[in-house]
Amino acid sequence: MEQAVSTRDATTVVEAAPARFLLDPERIRFLRPFMLAERSTALAAQEVGVSVKDMAYRVKRMAALGLVTCTGQRRRAGRPVRLYRAPNAFFIPFTSVPEGDLEEMVEALLRGPQRRLVRGLVETLAGSERDLHRWGWRLELDREERLSIRPSEDPEGDEPLFRRLLDEGNPALYMANLPLRLGHADAKRLQRDLVALVERYDGRDGEDTYMLTMGLTPLNES
Repeated sequence: MEQAVSTRDATTVVEAAPARFLLDPERIRFLRPFMLAERSTALAAQEVGVSVKDMAYRVKRMAALGLVTCTGQRRRAGRPVRLYRAPNAFFIPFTSVPEGDLEEMVEALLRGPQRRLVRGLVETLAGSERDLHRWGWRLELDREERLSIRPSEDPEGDEPLFRRLLDEGNPALYMANLPLRLGHADAKRLQRDLVALVERYDGRDGEDTYMLTMGLTPLNES
């Protein structure tokens, strides 16, 4: 059975096994060097930071899935070195995997960025020793009697910690997990505002790297 279909813009993956590989953040890092250019296994291993033996195993697996192909050989003393290449882009239809697997894959795609976000938040807060003794978690019912837990500056402070951090001398941190009661028109307006906001800052070449994660979805709470 055919595993991938080449198109003008991308290679469309139509089987579940290669789709699972491509949607796994822990595994696609092994594919990236071959998407950039033709590579030997040894050079790809050096770029990823793993052993040649480990990369050779990954290349064999990716070749079996149709994600990389051997494009030639480089002559050298002894056995020639094989070169591999992957397409510049892939397209994975949602229908390539069962619905349950799709949920797991979306969770896997979010897991890496979320982990980096949490690590950055904790390291930055812990590094601000002058304020750490005043910060803690505030657990309460909000105005709509929903249970809320959020960082706060002190036991009596009503101002959220992340609003206090807006002061110019504080680090640029923000996090929110907030259920919103919106009509469709307001939800679409928020969606477009979020897209416009990200587009305004995406592509800038600043001196620091930040992790931004966002999500907006209707919730079926019935």
